[in-house]
Amino acid sequence: MIGDSITKPDYTNSDQVTPTTATSWNKSSNGFMAWALALSGQRVEVPANTNVWSFPGKTADYIYSYLDTFISGLPKIPGFVVIECGTNSVTTGATYSQITAKWLQMIQYLVARDIRVIFVPILPRNATDFPQTKADIAIRCNQWLWEISRKYGGKVAVADCLRPLALTSSTLYEPISSPAIMWDSPLTHPNTLGAYYIGKAIAVILNQWYPPVDLLPLTSISYDATNSPYANLISTSMMTSGQAATAPVTGTRPVSWPASQAPSSGLTVASSLVTSAYDNMPMTQMVLGGSYTTSGISVPNTSVYARYQYNISAGDAKLVNIQAGETLDCLCALEIDTGNNIIQCPQLEWRWDGNTNQCSDMRHAATSQGDLPANEPIRAVLRTPPHTFTSSPADVMQVNLTAFLKSVTGTYSPSATIRWGRPIIRRLPS
Repeated sequence: MIGDSITKPDYTNSDQVTPTTATSWNKSSNGFMAWALALSGQRVEVPANTNVWSFPGKTADYIYSYLDTFISGLPKIPGFVVIECGTNSVTTGATYSQITAKWLQMIQYLVARDIRVIFVPILPRNATDFPQTKADIAIRCNQWLWEISRKYGGKVAVADCLRPLALTSSTLYEPISSPAIMWDSPLTHPNTLGAYYIGKAIAVILNQWYPPVDLLPLTSISYDATNSPYANLISTSMMTSGQAATAPVTGTRPVSWPASQAPSSGLTVASSLVTSAYDNMPMTQMVLGGSYTTSGISVPNTSVYARYQYNISAGDAKLVNIQAGETLDCLCALEIDTGNNIIQCPQLEWRWDGNTNQCSDMRHAATSQGDLPANEPIRAVLRTPPHTFTSSPADVMQVNLTAFLKSVTGTYSPSATIRWGRPIIRRLPS
């Protein structure tokens, strides 16, 4: 994916204007490709570290000038590229003809190399940035995308994401404000809910272009240095055996997966071993209820949660036998039922050698964190970015399956059901 600042949350270090050098890689919960990959069941692979080039504040012309460098730097010729740009072209005075001409150059460049293209249309924008003349240009440009996509025989697609984002009562082209789908002021960048809807629309395209895959374990076979050296490092991933949860969590939790919650009173968390509502595979479930109050919190944070945790002890053969140069990642199935009014962020976090070494999917987005849709179920597969080890981990390796809940000052009466299933830490083929 290549684009402007709207693409930035999808990967740590994606910013090409002000580069950073973090060593822990995260996909944020307000990253729309993170949602697209999750909601499509991870049926496509995105290479680490090189997969997202974000150019905050830059126009379509500027981004096009880097397209060849971007494609040339990828580890293999991609099957598709997601393009998100044009907003900054509109706000800085570009015309309809100038923007669509640049988009056409992008399409021609990629299609000539047998690379499919997914466009994210220009999103609704606040009235200050999109007065009537510029709103008109943005809408016309989007209509051009729909028309041009029909002329390329399935090589070009447009994410059909605008209906849940645009304010239908506006006389301009503004985003809705309730429920919030943008996080900043004036309304400019998608929060978690906005990213979810964009990602959902892209997932529809991926589901048409690529066959389904199941990257999760189907049995309890786990790592053995002699007999199954490439098997799952999690020995209890099928979650079919349980034991009593420790208070304040009630019910039954999977063996080797302690359950915890915060706050410890008011919020109720009932754990149980169940099967998927979709494929009958084993999962572990939390039903959230009760009531709790928070104070002194103006920005969403990670202080309120319900969590399962798995640890591999330091010195375990599973860790000792990880060799320099080996690449691993972590995946887990996720389901959230309709009616969720409290879960904001379902985060998969994989840690090793302390808290500073981690990769995660749906990383809590803090200031830009938003809600999840309450009126539809979510079924997804989360997948952390891969990590290539330079030596064997010397300390604990950990997996956290966390539902981060609403935390901004207020009183809440939770109603939500979340399930996790078939987590895996695996070696990737070299």
